[in-house]
Parts: sequence; structure tokens; C-alpha cells
Amino acid sequence: MARANREAELRIGEHAKRVGIGRRAFLQSLCGAATTLLTLNDAFAALGNIGGLFRLPEESAFETGAAEEALDGDEFIFDVQTDMVDPAGAWRSSAGKYWEQILANFPQGSCGDEDPVDCFSADKFIKHVFMDSDTELAVLSFVPELPERNPLSLEEANRVRVLVDRMEGAHRLFLHAIVVPNAGPEVA
Repeated sequence: MARANREAELRIGEHAKRVGIGRRAFLQSLCGAATTLLTLNDAFAALGNIGGLFRLPEESAFETGAAEEALDGDEFIFDVQTDMVDPAGAWRSSAGKYWEQILANFPQGSCGDEDPVDCFSADKFIKHVFMDSDTELAVLSFVPELPERNPLSLEEANRVRVLVDRMEGAHRLFLHAIVVPNAGPEVA
């Protein structure tokens, strides 16, 4: 995946120059999305993967009309596994270092906040999933961890669900149940 990201970064720079706009503006455009998806196709094909791929014409990477035709639709988007944490949760005293290290290594953990865990907060979650994307409905998942060590409490997840309900289009966030298959029958 790192190789695909590097290649996408190179292509984005090349295509931005080709169409005469800055990298940031290009990356925010449908041509930028098409460039990224086409790069992922190439990267996964180079690894011998023959499964799914993004069906886009090559010209969608630098021709706005082709990118719009391929990507600008009114599809219903239901994200069935989203994640966030409670940066101020009790888990930080019982399992903090373990989860803090994992979260810091995710790309999202480099959002620019001083504490990488803050990159996974409720505010960031709502902004990314419901305000900056076309997601209609989402399911908020929990990691398979005991409640006292879980980076997301049921109370915090429900608080976020209520906040999302207050936004336009109520009942857009659903919660997975907390499942801890390796904890044994004593967990109730």
C-alpha cells in the first residue's frame, strides 16, 4: 500500500501540472480521485491481484468530463465499518499505551494534532464521515476489547449517535454491538 501511495502522489503531481492547477486543488477534484483509483488498480494488478477493480477510463485522470461521468453520481453510500475513539476515555489509564501506539501508526494519526489519539475523536469522526463525504448511513464499530480497555465506550458511541441524529437526516449512525470473542463467558 505504501508503494501505491507513493505512485499516486507522483501521478497526482504530474496530472496537476498537465491540467494547470495546484496539487491540492487537483487532489480535491474528481480527476484527483480518478488518478488515485487508477493508481490503486495498477498497484494491485502488479501484485498479481485479479479481484475487484475500479472501472474508470484512463482519461478520467486528467479530463474533468470523463472523471465526472465515471465518478460523479448519486449513489447511496452506507459505510458498514467506521471507527473512532474517545481520547479522554478511561481506557487510556488501563490500556492506553497499547492503543495509543496502534492509533499513532494509522495514517489518520498524522492529522496534525499534538496527540495522535485526538485524530480519532468524535468531532473528527463526524466531520470526515458525515460532513466531508457522501456517506448517507454508517455503522460505528468497536474493537474486540473488554469494556474497561476499549478505546470507545458504549456511552461515547451513543453520545455521537445522538449528535448525528440531530444533524440533517436523522438515524444515519448505527452502533455495532461490542463483541469480545476471546474474553470467555464471564463477560456480560
